[in-house]
Amino acid sequence: MKNEAFETENPASDLEINEMFENILRIDFTITKNETTQQQLRKYKPLVEFIETHCQERAYSFQIKKCNQTTCSICYSIRMPIDIFQSLHFLPDPVPSRDNPDHYESFVNLYGKSTTEKFCPSLISLVSKTEPAPSNILVSAKIRDYIKCNFCGKMRYLYSGLRLTEQEMQDLNFALQTYTYSCRSLIFPEDHSLA
Repeated sequence: MKNEAFETENPASDLEINEMFENILRIDFTITKNETTQQQLRKYKPLVEFIETHCQERAYSFQIKKCNQTTCSICYSIRMPIDIFQSLHFLPDPVPSRDNPDHYESFVNLYGKSTTEKFCPSLISLVSKTEPAPSNILVSAKIRDYIKCNFCGKMRYLYSGLRLTEQEMQDLNFALQTYTYSCRSLIFPEDHSLA
């Protein structure tokens, strides 16, 4: 895309936002419009479950697809021919070409295949710019648990300078069972005792 213009779209209108929110209320009627951060939304278990089963979250996109399950209380029935519906997939992430690693694989070659953000240029540079933690913190004796990123699938260790109390372990286990984790997101709110 070097030297090529790109297009931008207009932001969502108030009407479109209201329509989307009405659909979100079908998933969990207790959500309010002023709760929009990932940290705030993680406490709504039905929404978290819906996102895990019907959505694909990426750094630059959020995609939703109906499930076509008769037991699903959220999705309306499919109105298009089933063969067309089954040919619809989430948009793939960029993956380097096998033939030329300086270029990305074509959309046609990737569509319908499982991909990750592993090769996303802005995320690669983000990882390379992160500062390493002091060596006395990241030692195996201070590992208290681990967590798996919901998007890239990598395991992340949870470190603590002190052994966790029984209450802290309960809080940690509750958070791990209740919320989905993605790299660079907080496990606890900033004001939490374990943050």
